[in-house]
Amino acid sequence: MKFRHHLAACLLALLPTSALACEPPAIFHVPFEARSGAAAPAEIAAFVARTKPVIRSTSLSRGAPGESSMCGGMGYISVEIALPPGAPYTLGEVGAEITLAEGQFYDHVFPKGAVMPVEPGADSLKIGNAWYEGPPPQHKPISAVFNVRLVAPDGTRGPATRVVVKSVPKRTGKAEGVSR
Repeated sequence: MKFRHHLAACLLALLPTSALACEPPAIFHVPFEARSGAAAPAEIAAFVARTKPVIRSTSLSRGAPGESSMCGGMGYISVEIALPPGAPYTLGEVGAEITLAEGQFYDHVFPKGAVMPVEPGADSLKIGNAWYEGPPPQHKPISAVFNVRLVAPDGTRGPATRVVVKSVPKRTGKAEGVSR
C-alpha cells in the first residue's frame, strides 16, 4: 500500500501544476455499513456517543485568477478525519459524516450520509470533492461551518468537531482558508 502512495506521489510530481488543478479528486471512501467481525454494536455506539473525530488536515483551493479555462473555475475542498490516538476501533468499524451546520455550500461536495474508508484498517479518511463555480471573476465568497461526526453501525452519532470554511475570491486580495 505504501509503495502505491509513493509511486503516485512521484508520478504527480512529474505533472505540470495546471494538469493537477483539473484532475477529478480520488475517492477513497464508500458508504458506511457494518463489516463482519466488528466489535459488538453496543460497544461501538457507546464509544461513538462520547468521541469527537480528529481533523488531521483540511484544504481549500479555488480557480486560478487569469485562467478562463475549466480549471480556472474549479474549486476543491477536502477534510481528513481520524480517530483519537489509542482508539479501540478503526474507521472500518466506525463511519464518519460531514454535514453543513451553518451558511451555504455546494450540495454535492460532501457525501450524503456516513462513509468509511475503502481499506478497513485505514487510520484516516479523506473526504472531499470538486465543484465548478465559473471563472474567478464570478466566484462568490464562501462562509460555511460543517459538523464532522463519527457514526456507529446502529446510527448513533457522536459529538461534532466543527470545520469553518471562509473564502473571499482572490481578486479582493484576501486569502482563503479553512480552520478547525
